[in-house]
Parts: sequence; C-alpha cells; structure tokens
Amino acid sequence: MINYVGNCASLIDWNAVILEIENQTPRYIGPRQGWDDPKVAHIADLWKKHGYKPAFEGGTAEWSIYSPGDHFDIAVVDKFVEFAGMKGWSCAWISKIRPGYCAPWHVDLQTDVRAIPDRIHCHIDTPDPGHLLIVDEQQLINQAQGETYRWSDPELWHAASNVGKKPAYLFNIY
Repeated sequence: MINYVGNCASLIDWNAVILEIENQTPRYIGPRQGWDDPKVAHIADLWKKHGYKPAFEGGTAEWSIYSPGDHFDIAVVDKFVEFAGMKGWSCAWISKIRPGYCAPWHVDLQTDVRAIPDRIHCHIDTPDPGHLLIVDEQQLINQAQGETYRWSDPELWHAASNVGKKPAYLFNIY
C-alpha cells in the first residue's frame, strides 16, 4: 500500500531538474541483467510467462536512471528529504520511461532497503495521458507535478508504462 504525503512542487522546481537531465546520458538503462542471473530469476520468470522482453532483446521493457550529484543537484534530494520528513536516505534516483516502453512488474534490487524504512516516490513531470504507475494494487495516473507517496514496504511489487507522447519521470528515494 502507498500513502499520500503531499505535494512538493512549490518547493522544488522539477521542470528545471528535468531540463538538467533530459539530454544527459543516464547512469543506467535497464534492465541489463541476463535472464539467467539468480538475483532476478523470479522477475525474469514472470516476464517470460507474460511475454515481456527487454529492449536489448527487441522488446519494450526499458527505463533510464539518473543520479543525484552526477546528473542533477544533490540539493534537490536534501530539499525533498526535509519536505517528506525523512530521517535520512541511502539511495535516490530519477527514472525515465520513454513513450512506447514500460517497466513490467518488478521489485527493486537494492541491497540495503531494510536499513532505511522509507521508500517514497514523487511524480516530477506534469500530467500526461498515457503515464501509468502501479504500486502493489494502486494505480496512479494523471498525477499533478510534485505529488508524493510513501510506500508501506520498500519491496512492494510495482510497474510503470508510458503509452503517452512524452517521457515519464519519477523521483525515487530510500
């Protein structure tokens, strides 16, 4: 389950953050693990069963990851942590899904997620028809820029899809 935290659009200029990262090379384009990697076997089995394939195999599963400090100002993270009332953080990133691509059902493979009790995401772009995020059993569409949600468990299954006309961006933090 996820719970609404609030809207931070008046505190953080997300349009400026997107402009800062949109033409940069991402730190990571996923998924890049092979199907036979034991860490992702449970996810790979699910994807295979339902016909999903990574973009590098000609499919539509693909997302890009941008990191604070390398791609955008770490002060953004500090402002967000204060807004969300977090005691600290261990991992933060912005994810981007291009039109026509998706991030099928998965759990994030963070090694230290249990050390940080909070998992929070924020919709950082303006609403666009076709952007969809599902966390557990909750579907989020047409979210206003800055809408922020806290996850009840950092290891919830989730998925995202972009059948819209522009990239979809999310800020994620543990």
